[in-house]
Amino acid sequence: MRNTRVEIGSDRRDYISRWPYSYKRLLKVQLQAAIEGAYANLANAFGVVLSS
Repeated sequence: MRNTRVEIGSDRRDYISRWPYSYKRLLKVQLQAAIEGAYANLANAFGVVLSS
């Protein structure tokens, strides 16, 4: 019982030490998705302008 508690504590410490990296990675993915979404919106707007 005491052993599992120690493992959970070390897991949490490990997760906190790795947190900045995963957070930056998540932020980068979100930024990429936002940029792709903006390009898609621009392409749609140009498509509407060209077709009308």
